[in-house]
Amino acid sequence: MSKHLRIRPFLWSAIFFALVGALIGGYMSMQSVSSLASSTNQIGVFEREWSNASMLDFRSTQEARYYVATLNTDSLEKFNSLRDKRTETLLIAMDSAPRLKDQELLQKTYEASTAMADIENAAVSLAQIGNQNSAKEMLSSARYAQLGTTKDKLKERARSELIGAIKSLITHSNNLLILGLAGLIISLTIASYCWYKVGQIFRAQAKELEVARDSLAAHANQLEARIEARTKDLEAAEAADRAKSSFLAQMSHEIRTPLNGVLGMTAALSRTDMDDRQRRLLAVIQESGDTLLALLNDVLDLAKIEAGKLEIEEIDFNVRDIVNSAEAIFSTRAHDKGLSFSVAIKDCADVWCVGDPTRLRQILYNLMSNAIKFTNEGQVRVEVNGNKCDDNASIDLSFTVHDSGIGMDEEGLSRLFQRFSQADSTTTRKFGGTGLGLAICKELAMMMGGNIEVVSELGVGTSFTLKLHAPLGKAPPETDAATFEQSLEANENNAANLRILAAEDNANNRLVLKMFLEQVGITPTFVENGKLAVDAWLNDNFDVILMDVQMPIMSGPEASSEIRRLEREMGRSRTPIIALTANAMTHHVQECLKSGMDAHVSKPIRPDLLFAAIDETLTAKEKADEQAIAG
Repeated sequence: MSKHLRIRPFLWSAIFFALVGALIGGYMSMQSVSSLASSTNQIGVFEREWSNASMLDFRSTQEARYYVATLNTDSLEKFNSLRDKRTETLLIAMDSAPRLKDQELLQKTYEASTAMADIENAAVSLAQIGNQNSAKEMLSSARYAQLGTTKDKLKERARSELIGAIKSLITHSNNLLILGLAGLIISLTIASYCWYKVGQIFRAQAKELEVARDSLAAHANQLEARIEARTKDLEAAEAADRAKSSFLAQMSHEIRTPLNGVLGMTAALSRTDMDDRQRRLLAVIQESGDTLLALLNDVLDLAKIEAGKLEIEEIDFNVRDIVNSAEAIFSTRAHDKGLSFSVAIKDCADVWCVGDPTRLRQILYNLMSNAIKFTNEGQVRVEVNGNKCDDNASIDLSFTVHDSGIGMDEEGLSRLFQRFSQADSTTTRKFGGTGLGLAICKELAMMMGGNIEVVSELGVGTSFTLKLHAPLGKAPPETDAATFEQSLEANENNAANLRILAAEDNANNRLVLKMFLEQVGITPTFVENGKLAVDAWLNDNFDVILMDVQMPIMSGPEASSEIRRLEREMGRSRTPIIALTANAMTHHVQECLKSGMDAHVSKPIRPDLLFAAIDETLTAKEKADEQAIAG
C-alpha cells in the first residue's frame, strides 16, 4: 500500500491536467461549432429574406409592366398588393444581413430598387388616368433601364461578398475546431496514461478484495437463510391475520343473529302497552343489548383498522341531523342522572357536507356517552361551530363536548387515546368500559382528515373537540321512515296490499321481522332459504324482497343474482331487494350490492332503518317505472 501512496500525487496531477486539457479542447470545439451554427443561421435567414425580397421586387415589376401594356385590372390589384411588401421585405433582409466588406452595398441596392419602384408607381398611376403612352415611355426610358442594370449588378456583388463571408466563417470555425480537437486528443492521451496507472493500482487492490468477497459471500448466505426464515414467519403471520379476519366476520354474524332477536323483540315490545315496571325492565334489556352491540362494533372497527380495511364513505349528510339524533338519545340519559344537557348549533354549521355520517355519529355518540358517564352532577354542553373556507366549497367544522365531571390530570391525558386503557385504572371498575372507544374515535377522526383535542382539569371537567374539514354537499331527496309508517297507518288498505317476501332461515329473526312489519299493517310471506325465495318470486308478484345473506341451499347473494338474471330473460320489472344480514363489514355490503341487491340493513335490525330502506327502494322503483312508461 505504501507504493500506491507514493504514486497517488502523480496520478491526481496527471488526471487534473488531462481534465483541464479536455475542458479547453471541448470548449474551443463547442465555440467553433456554435460560431459556425450561429453564422450559418444568420446567413440562412438573410438569404431567405433576400430571396423573398428579390422575388417580390421581380413580381411587382412584372405586374407593373403588364398593367401598363394591357391595362388588366387583375395586374393592377396584384401590383398594389405587392408594392408596399417588396420595400418592407427588402428592409427586413438588410436588417438580418451579416457583416460584409462593403457595408454600403446593400444600401445602394435598396436605393436602386426604391428608385425603380418609384418609376413603376408613377407609370401605373399614369396608366390609371388614361395616359398609357406616357406610362410606357417611363418604363422604357434609359433612366429606368440604367436603374435595373445597376440593381442587378449590386445584387450580384452582394451575393459574391456573402459567399466570401461564408468562406471566411467556415475557415475560422475550422481552425477553432482543429485546435479543439488537438487539445482533446492530447488530453485523452494523458487521461489514458493516467487510467493505465490507476488500473495497475486497482489490479493490485483486487487481490486484497478477494478475501473480502469470500467473506461477503458467506455473509450473504447467512442473510438468505434469515430472509427465508423471515418470509416463512411473514406468511404465517398473514395466514393468522386472514384467519383472524375470517373469525371476526363469522363471530360478528353469529353474535349479531341472536342479538337481533334480543333487540328486535325489545323494540317490538316497546311499541306495545306496558306498565312502568315493565318499561323499566325493558329499558335494562335494551341498554344491555345496546352496550353489547357497541362493544361488538368497537372490536370489529379495531380489527378493520389494524387490517387496513376500514373505509371512509363519501356521501352527503346534514350536520344538524347528526347532532340532533345524538341529542335525542343522550338528553334522556343525562336527565335520568339529574344532569343539565344542552346542544348549541351555530347557523354557520347548519349545512350539508360530504363525508361519512356513520363514523361522525359514532365519534359524537362516544364523546357524549363518556361525558354523561363520567359526570355525576352539573352539566353536559355540546357546541357545534363552522367556518366556511375561502373557496366557498368546503367548511371547517368543530364539535365540542364540555362536561363538569371528574376531569383528568396530565398523566391521565397521556394515556387517554391508548387502546384498552383509561385515564385512571380505577375508573374501569367504577364506570366500566374496555378503553377502546376513544382510541378508535381518534383513528377514525384522523382517517376523516381531522383530529380530536382534549382539555381537562382534575375535579373540574373535560372538553373534547372534534375538528373536521369537509367539502360542502347537497341535500338529497328526503327519505323518512316516520313518514313511511304514518302513510301506512293512514291507509290501512295500502299497507295490506304491500306484498313483502322475506327470506330468513332463523326462526327468531323471522318472528322479530314479522312483529316489526305487522305493527304497521304488513303481513309478510316467509321462506327459509334463497332457493325457496326464487321459487316464490317466480310464482307470485312481490313489491319488496327482504333477503338474508347466509342461508342453506342457496345464499342471499346467489338468490339475488338468479332473480336479476330471470328478470332480464322474462322481461319482468325489477323487484327491489334489501339485504338483512349480520355480516356488517364493508366488503360484505359491497358483495350484496354487487349481486344485485338495492340496499343493506345490518342486524340487529332497527325498525326505523328497515322502514327507511323499504320506502327508499319503493320510491326508486316508482320513479324507474314512470321513466320507463314515459320513454
